[in-house]
Amino acid sequence: MRIRCSNDVVLIRTVTTTYVAHGAHSAASAAPAQRDPAARYLPDLELASGRSMLILGRRGGGHRAVLQAIERRAQQAGQTVAWLWVTPERPRLMFALALGELLGAEDLDSLEVTQIARQLRRAMRDPFAGPRPDVIFIHGLQDLPADDAAILEDLLCLPPSDGPALVATASARRMDGNRWHSLAGLRERALRGQRCDVVQLAPLSQDDVSTVVEASVGPGVATPRFVRDLVEQTGGLLDDVQDCLSEIEAVEPKTRREVLAGSRTLDAVPVPAAVRERALQAARRLSADDRLIASALATWAEPASIEVIEQLTALPPSAIEHGVAALSGHGLIEEARLPGSQVALHVRSPLVARAIYQDTSPLVRGRIHRLAATLLESLGRPLATSENVALGRHCIEGGVPMDRARVAQVGASARQLVARGRFAEARMQLLDLERQLREPHETDPSNLALPPDLTALLAETFSRSGELESAQAVLSHSSPEPGATDVYGAMRRARDRVALGQHREAWAIYEPLVTGSNPGSEPLIIQTRMEAARVLQTLGRIDEALEQSAQAIRESRQMGSVRLSALALVSRHSMLLMSGRTTEALATARDAYSLARQSHDRAAVARATSIVGTTLCDVDSLHRGMRWVRRATWLAEVCDDFPSVSWGGIRQATALLEAGDLDGAERVALRVMHLDSGLHRRRAIPRSTSLLRRISALRGKPGDPVHGVVDHWHGTERLDMGHALTSEVIARFTEQMAGRDPEGAYETISTVVGWFTEAGGRARFLLLELLPRQIYAAIEMSDLEAAARAAAALEEVRAGADDFALARAQHRHAMGRLARARGEWAQAYVLLDEAEAEFQHTGYEWRRIEVLKDIAKTHIESGQPERAVPLLDQCHRFFTAAGAAERRGVRSLYTLAGRRPPRLRASGDLSERELEVVRLANRGMTDAEIALELRIKRRTVTTHMHNILTKLGLHSRLELREAASTLEPS
Repeated sequence: MRIRCSNDVVLIRTVTTTYVAHGAHSAASAAPAQRDPAARYLPDLELASGRSMLILGRRGGGHRAVLQAIERRAQQAGQTVAWLWVTPERPRLMFALALGELLGAEDLDSLEVTQIARQLRRAMRDPFAGPRPDVIFIHGLQDLPADDAAILEDLLCLPPSDGPALVATASARRMDGNRWHSLAGLRERALRGQRCDVVQLAPLSQDDVSTVVEASVGPGVATPRFVRDLVEQTGGLLDDVQDCLSEIEAVEPKTRREVLAGSRTLDAVPVPAAVRERALQAARRLSADDRLIASALATWAEPASIEVIEQLTALPPSAIEHGVAALSGHGLIEEARLPGSQVALHVRSPLVARAIYQDTSPLVRGRIHRLAATLLESLGRPLATSENVALGRHCIEGGVPMDRARVAQVGASARQLVARGRFAEARMQLLDLERQLREPHETDPSNLALPPDLTALLAETFSRSGELESAQAVLSHSSPEPGATDVYGAMRRARDRVALGQHREAWAIYEPLVTGSNPGSEPLIIQTRMEAARVLQTLGRIDEALEQSAQAIRESRQMGSVRLSALALVSRHSMLLMSGRTTEALATARDAYSLARQSHDRAAVARATSIVGTTLCDVDSLHRGMRWVRRATWLAEVCDDFPSVSWGGIRQATALLEAGDLDGAERVALRVMHLDSGLHRRRAIPRSTSLLRRISALRGKPGDPVHGVVDHWHGTERLDMGHALTSEVIARFTEQMAGRDPEGAYETISTVVGWFTEAGGRARFLLLELLPRQIYAAIEMSDLEAAARAAAALEEVRAGADDFALARAQHRHAMGRLARARGEWAQAYVLLDEAEAEFQHTGYEWRRIEVLKDIAKTHIESGQPERAVPLLDQCHRFFTAAGAAERRGVRSLYTLAGRRPPRLRASGDLSERELEVVRLANRGMTDAEIALELRIKRRTVTTHMHNILTKLGLHSRLELREAASTLEPS
C-alpha cells in the first residue's frame, strides 16, 4: 500500500510476494547459507514483537541485501512486512507522521516532538489497533532530520514490548546543517539495550565477492581478474557488488563476455543507478572546484600528490586545500603513502568517482587528460606498466595531437594491455588511435593509418578475442614496410593458423623466418624460434624442435636477456618432458626458474615454477609437485598470465582426481573451461572438457563427446598431439570401459599409440597414459596376444626413456596385470606389490587403490579369498567416498570372495520417503503401483527413484534390488 504524505516524503509498501535473489537460477543447487552473501551478517534469531535491529556500515555496504534477506526470513515465518524509504532533503517530522499513519496513530499534525514520540510508542503498544505490519523496515536513517532521528532512535533502542519489530539501516555521512549524524552514539545506546541487535557491515573479502559472482553469473564464468577488478571498484561493498553485476547482465553479450573474461575493464559497464544517485547527492554539496578535484583524481586513477592535483586542475593552493578538506569530509577521498613517505590522495570509492567524472563537462575532462599526458611525458624517467597504460588512455581521451613519439607511446600502452590479457581494451585503444590518425585522410579510408607494427598488434587483439576473420582482414589491408614489420605480420598470421589447428600452414610461415637471413630485431626472432619449435613439436618433428629451441637459448644468452633465456628454457622443457627425458627436463626447469627469478618478471617466474612442479609430479611425488604448481597458479593469477593459470588449474584438477576428490576436480575443471572459453583459447579447451567427461565416466554417467574436440579423429588435422589429444583419448577410453566396451577402448588407444609412435617424441604419454591402458583393454577383451604386443611396445619405449618414479609404477602395474591374466600368480604378486609401493610413495592414491583391487583379484583367482577382503575394504571405502561407479565392481568381488559387501549407508543419503519407495520397488511394484500405495503422483515416484539411484551410485532397479539387502536402516 502507499501512504499519501505531503511532499511525497516516504514510500511505504506492504510486501506480499516472495523475493527472488538475482541469479538464483544458477545457485539453486547450493545451500542458502553458502550462496546468500547477506546471511553472514545475520544473527540466528527470529524477528519477534518488541525487538529491533540496527544495521550500520558504509553506503552500499550491504544494507539493501541484508534487509532483503531479513524480509525473506520474515515471509517464511508468515509475517507481514512494510518498507519506509527515507528521502533526503525533506521537512522535519514528515517521516514521523508517515510512521504514525502506518501504525494507525491519528491527529499527529498539531503535536510537538515529545508528544508525537509518546503517541507513536502508544500506537505500537496498542493491541486493538487496526491492521499493521509485523515488521517495519526503515532504510536510510542518516538522511533524517534531527527531530525525526531522535524519535526513531528512542523507538529503536527501547522498542515497545508488544509492538512491531523494527529494522533500520544507517550509513556514515558528514555533519550537515540540522541533519542527524550521531551514528556512534546510536550504536553505543543500541548495544546497551536488551531488545536491540546491532549488525555492523564490513566489506566482503575477495573470496566472498567470488561467491556472489558465481551465484550471479554461474560457477567459473568470471575470471579471477574480473573478481579483483570488482573488489577494487566497489571496495567489497555488497550492495555495490550486486548492482554492478546487475548492470553487467544488462549490457550486450559480447561486451559482457569480454568484461567477465577480464579482457575489458569495468569502465565498459555503466555506473549502477544507485551509485550514480549517491554520487550526484555528494556532488550537489560540493563546489565547482571540489568537483574538478574529484574528477582529476578519478582521471589520474593513482594516488596523487598535491603537486599533481595542482598541475591537473590549475587551481590555486587555497582552493585545492579547501577542496581536499571538503572531499575528505564527505568520505570521497583518503590519504595514501607514495614511495619516500610522501603523502598522496586517492579516491575511496572508484565507482562514485567515475560517476562524478562522467558528470563533468567533456571539455573539462579532455583538458584534464591533456594535462595528465603532459605530466607523464615530463617525468624524465622510464614509465611503469600502469603509467604506460594510463598515458595511452590520456592521449586518446584528451585528443592529444599525434606525432610519431606519441603514436609509439599509445602503441606501448596497447602492448602492455595485450601482455596483461586486456585484449578488448587494447583493441578499443588502437581503433581510437586509428580514427584519430585517419581524420585528416578521410578521402582514402581503404588504407589503415596505423603503423604496420601496430596494425599487426591490432590484428592480434582481434585474434585473441576469437575474431580471426577480422584479424585477417586487418592484416590484408596493411602495407608492411621492409624490416621488422614483416616479422610482426608473419607471426600474427602463423599464430592464427595455430589457433585453428593448422600447424603445417603455420610452419610454412615460420620456416623462412627462422631458416633464412632473419630480418627484424633479435628478440622478435627469438620469440619466433620458440613459437616455431612448439609447432614442430606438435607436428612430431621433435629433433628440429629441439634444435630451434637450443638456437633460441643461445641467441638470448648472446643478447644478455635473462627473461628471454628463461622463457626459451621453459619452451625447451616441454619437449624434453614429452620425450621422456625427465632428468634433463628437471635440470632445464630448475635453470629456467633460477633465471626467471633473476629477471624479476612474475610471468616468467610463474611459468618456470609451473614446469618445476609438473616435472616433480612425475619424478618425485604428486604432493611435492603440486605445492609448486599451486604457487605458480597464484603467481600467474597475480600477473594475469592466463595460459599458466589454465595449465595450473588442469594440473590441480588432475591431482584432485588422483586423490579421489571428484567434486573438487570438477569445480576446478569447470573454472578452467570457462576461463579458456572466455579468452577464446581454442587449443586449450579440449583439456578441461575432456577431463570433465572423464570425471562423469568415473561416476558412471558418461556424457556425449564435446563437438569440435574430436574432429582430429578423422585424420585431417591432428589438433595437438600432446596434452589435448591425450586428454581426449583418456576421456573416450574411460567412457568406453565404463560402458563395458573394451574392444572400442582398445581401438581408441591403439589408433593414437600408432600416431605417437610414428611421430616420435611422445614417450611420456606412451609410458604413463596410453600403453598401460592398451594392455588393460586387451586383457579385458581376453586377447592376451594383443596385451603381449602392447607390453613389448611398453618395454621398448621405456628402454629409450629415463627411469622415473611414475613410469616405474605404471610399468609394474601393467606387467602385473598381464601376469595375473596369464595365471602367473607369484610374478603378479611381486609386480603389483612393487607398483602399490611406488604409487604410495608418489602420492597417486587413485592408481594405488586400483593396484589394491588387482591384488585382491589375484588373491581370489589364486584361491586365497580371505586375503582379499581387507584390500577390498580399502577399495570400497575409497570409491564410496569418491562417489565412483567402480564401487559396484568392488562389491561384486566380495561375492566372489564369499563375503557380504559392506552395508550401503542410507541413513545419511536417503529420506524416509525414499526408503519407502525402495522397499516397495523391491517387491516388484511399478511406479504406478507405488504411487497408488503411497497416495502420491506417479511423476513424484519417478523423481524419487532417480534420486535414489543417483545417491547410491546405481544405474537400474536390478542393481537396486541386489544392493537393497545391504542397505543400512536409517
